[in-house]
Amino acid sequence: MVSTRFVNTLPYAQPFPSLLFNLNGKVIAARNFEPKEYLGDDIDIAAGIGSHEPIQVVLDILAQEEAAVSFEFMFL
Repeated sequence: MVSTRFVNTLPYAQPFPSLLFNLNGKVIAARNFEPKEYLGDDIDIAAGIGSHEPIQVVLDILAQEEAAVSFEFMFL
């Protein structure tokens, strides 16, 4: 399980990002996670991330080929 928090530091709302997931210094698995996959049902996705609003993200990740020892999020 990966748990993280990100904050929009701009003075205006931003759309929720797709998340790119990299493992172990080299890509052993990669995919874009859409906001509906990592946000709770109580979040209004259409409203975007409010300015300076912390957003908690939790993803259940399975890496079958190698042990996952690191990860990276990229905002596209």
